[in-house]
Amino acid sequence: MFNTFYKKLILLTGITVLTLLFFAVRKETEKNKQIRENVRQLEEKILSLKQEETSLAGLIEFFQTADFKEREIKQQLGMQKPDEKVIVITRDTNPELKHPDENDDQPKNNLVKWWNFIFNN
Repeated sequence: MFNTFYKKLILLTGITVLTLLFFAVRKETEKNKQIRENVRQLEEKILSLKQEETSLAGLIEFFQTADFKEREIKQQLGMQKPDEKVIVITRDTNPELKHPDENDDQPKNNLVKWWNFIFNN
């Protein structure tokens, strides 16, 4: 009687221990999986930040060039170099006016233009 009782007690204890071990291993496996996912996300973020850093370093280098400073001075302050000429080009706000190339007097055909140029001059 004691022999079967002890066998059943040992069997029940073994099953309980194995069940507890199973749940502990499962819990640790889930933690490990979550940690690996966090590491992967952080590595992607590091890569993204390195690319952004490279881009910003290029911008900083560009902003420190003399060409950028000169362009900003010209655009923001309207200044120019002493020997420099400024040409301002504006859009035609009156669409009713025709450009000289669009006169109705001039022929559209290239052959006729050459004929007029050579013989009517």
